[in-house]
Amino acid sequence: MPATLVDDLTGKETIWRYMTLDRLINILDDKALFMTGLSSYSESDPYEGYPPPAVLKQVKKHCPPAMYLSHDASKAQDLNNLKVFAQRIFHSRVVSCWYQGDEESEAMWKIYGDTGKAIAIRTTVEKLAKALGNEFHGKIARVVYVNYAKTTREDYEVVMTAHAKNVLLDPIYKRHSYAHEREVRAYTQIKDAKIDDPSTYKSYLAPIDCASMIDEIIVSPFCGDAYVKATNAVATLFGFENKVRQSTLISDLTPIYSALESNI
Repeated sequence: MPATLVDDLTGKETIWRYMTLDRLINILDDKALFMTGLSSYSESDPYEGYPPPAVLKQVKKHCPPAMYLSHDASKAQDLNNLKVFAQRIFHSRVVSCWYQGDEESEAMWKIYGDTGKAIAIRTTVEKLAKALGNEFHGKIARVVYVNYAKTTREDYEVVMTAHAKNVLLDPIYKRHSYAHEREVRAYTQIKDAKIDDPSTYKSYLAPIDCASMIDEIIVSPFCGDAYVKATNAVATLFGFENKVRQSTLISDLTPIYSALESNI
């Protein structure tokens, strides 16, 4: 069966994958999505892939003590064992990250663009799930943004909701500082990963049906004609020549006057 949609995702949500042109070429040529191991994000966000305190408390509450207790009298060692155990559970997953929104994001263009050069794939959650196919034994969920410094009542409720929906130990948590990403992520367990062997936590390619997934390939509003031409050339090579357009985010006021004319 296709990827499981978590919580209130309906499948109709519009999602965007911002990237540079070389990443698009890789997706089209490989017919696959690069699923990144959570530990790979440690430089950009050292908390990525690590459970917040509210989750750790639940892990400790429900996890058999034998999983983390040492035969040492030091409680500090037991706590460290619990941290390592929880982190390895999360780091044994791979993810593909998408931005959710009906409209494109000016901030995402700048974050993911290489000196303004970027493209975005636009699709829906449902199309992504179906394009990943029946061999993808994973889920698609909204990321929830919580406080890692302290557990608020709101954070506790978020975690308990995740617990009730059987996604407590899923990689769906990030700090509030990253809430602007409005992230929806596809994720799954790393094939052949061993919890006690971090060397097995490897990224991999998930086969995908590009034709059924891609609604549009949109070129950044901040790049010139040459980059648009290059994107069109790549898209044509792979049979997507009718899918490309440049963003009109900063182009002109035509949409405003078109809307006025239609109401006159």
